[in-house]
Amino acid sequence: EGDCFSDDIGSAPTMIQSNFGSVGNFEVLARRGDRLCHWFRDNDPGSSSDWAKTVCFGQNIDSAPAMIQSRLGLKGNFEVVVKEENQLCHYWRANDEALLPWRKTSCFARGASSAPALVQSASGFYGNFEVVVRQGDRLCHYWRANDLPTQPWREGDCFADKVSSAPTLIQSNVGTPGNLEVLVRQEGQLCHWWRDGTTNVWSRSTCETG
Repeated sequence: EGDCFSDDIGSAPTMIQSNFGSVGNFEVLARRGDRLCHWFRDNDPGSSSDWAKTVCFGQNIDSAPAMIQSRLGLKGNFEVVVKEENQLCHYWRANDEALLPWRKTSCFARGASSAPALVQSASGFYGNFEVVVRQGDRLCHYWRANDLPTQPWREGDCFADKVSSAPTLIQSNVGTPGNLEVLVRQEGQLCHWWRDGTTNVWSRSTCETG
């Protein structure tokens, strides 16, 4: 039997395994009330393996979060994108600093209507952040140019229609430098979309039912 921890959780969680500790801690974020809260589990030998809460942050959160550990910073910062009211907002944890502070940078994607999906891609020297989110009944792509000093969020293309779920997103090793791959529900079907890494064009491959 596994462990249960915390209560009053208001969203699906997101989880990664970080590079903290010799084995790598589990790191979890979930919405509690209108804020995001962070828990971790120390997986090192000899640890209690108990889940520990650190801090809650943000305000007016109304979706599940998306989290990665990025390649920015020496340790690798935690990066989070989450919906606040009708837009997406970006938070990050400075893992090179002793107090591990969470900070908010900017908001974008006004009109967002689902939880986002987030990856760090191979585009650019540092690797852009890539986000896909539902807006109305379509999917829209945003990206942050991490090579530029101001690291602006930019709007890409919108694609698909009759979308009725939040998307999931990866960068695959298919194509050069690796296609973005999205799965989402459309009219009761699970549909696969992909973006060619050379032309940056989104295409639908197949849909599955049953």
